Amino acid sequence: MTLPTSLRNIHGTSHTLTIHDANSILRSHNANAVTITIPSDSDVPFELGTIIVVAKVGAGNITLVAASGVILQSADATITAQFTQNGLVKVGFNQWQFG
Repeated sequence: MTLPTSLRNIHGTSHTLTIHDANSILRSHNANAVTITIPSDSDVPFELGTIIVVAKVGAGNITLVAASGVILQSADATITAQFTQNGLVKVGFNQWQFG
């Protein structure tokens, strides 16, 4: 497991995770709602233990959604409070936990 080592900004209202997002902090300054899609392992082969911190800086809520075949384990996959962040961790093949 590697702790986040880079800071990346999300531009726009939708973002599909790429290998460049691995072990980084993703920040959204958007005033509108943002959707982040977690791709399947066949599309983006993240390593087991990958950590991605998702930070809400702007007013727009951030919602994580899982692509087909991906399991997202989370009590609430939406960040609603401004200046809040949650961690997304890859815990298995096509399986992530968020909270």
